[in-house]
Amino acid sequence: MFENTHLKPSKCALLILLSGVLGACSQSTEPLNCNNPEIEEQLIQATKLDSSIPLYVSAKVIAMQDEDSHQMQEKNQVLKCKTTIQYSHNIFPEQNFLAKYTYAINKEHQVIAITPISTQNTLDFQNWLTKLPIVTSSQKITVGNLVVIQSNNSAKTKTHNQIQQLVLNQQLINLPQGKIFSTITIDKNFSQDGKDVFLLSAYYNDARDNELNHNYFITIESATKYVISQSFSYQDGSMNQDESGIVFSGYKQYPFSESNDFPLYRLVSGNIQISRPAHDLNYYRQKFSSQTAHQLMQKIKNDGCLNGDQFYLSDICTRKVSSYCFQFNSINTTAIKDKSYWLLNNMCKTQEMYQ
Repeated sequence: MFENTHLKPSKCALLILLSGVLGACSQSTEPLNCNNPEIEEQLIQATKLDSSIPLYVSAKVIAMQDEDSHQMQEKNQVLKCKTTIQYSHNIFPEQNFLAKYTYAINKEHQVIAITPISTQNTLDFQNWLTKLPIVTSSQKITVGNLVVIQSNNSAKTKTHNQIQQLVLNQQLINLPQGKIFSTITIDKNFSQDGKDVFLLSAYYNDARDNELNHNYFITIESATKYVISQSFSYQDGSMNQDESGIVFSGYKQYPFSESNDFPLYRLVSGNIQISRPAHDLNYYRQKFSSQTAHQLMQKIKNDGCLNGDQFYLSDICTRKVSSYCFQFNSINTTAIKDKSYWLLNNMCKTQEMYQ
């Protein structure tokens, strides 16, 4: 468990190793004692040198005593002791493990060796560590902690690369729609009406798509109460807070939407409200109704998306086809039905239309 567990360094080497953590040695005339605050602190510092123990696991010494109550310490240069250290998960403190060690104290009252009491105790401890929820991110909040944990359930990981969950003070939080997420991140924090508000992103197997709603707000109302918004997506760089609250911009709804035609949203009491809606399809039907088939055909040619009597199906042009056909179907029915009109009519017959 510790770096020197299976090693037998000399007394000098151990003193050098521990001096970096514990400070310079000092002679003392006091009798050696296994149980005192200085020794307890040295044992705790020693646990922090073990890189296998995660940062979200804390240690507490709960027992220290002589290994042999009959040893004559006044004749010994080294006092042999034993201890029990309780390791606990910082977020789930009920998950703990008692590890037992032996250690030795030299005449300078320094711990010069600490060794697990048995191989089995070491194996049990490592097994306990592997089953702990892994904390991938943590936020200290006014009423406790908001953290993301990763599950080590092998049955779940066969279906999903990994399973992550949001936790408020040991309380698991299920995001809306009961979805399972492989990645949850806490992206940004705000303070609104004296409450902590966090912007979250949640993905399945790291799949990101602007057309899908991957984001949520969580508003912390107390140590046990919270409000989660409906899922949403937003334009990068648009998330801000002003006197009206937390505001952001959504995405354009259609490929033919005007450059500034996107919805604006505001977070109110944990719920998302539209402060400015985007234009609906009727707006664009009206906009394109005065366009002629000939004008639309010229636009398609200029875009390089006409291939004889059909659309040129490059990646770029394929994304524009639905827009062209929506514009065509928006042309006023009283418009002249010329060659361009009938060609577009034939080209758009098999295309899906916006409703």
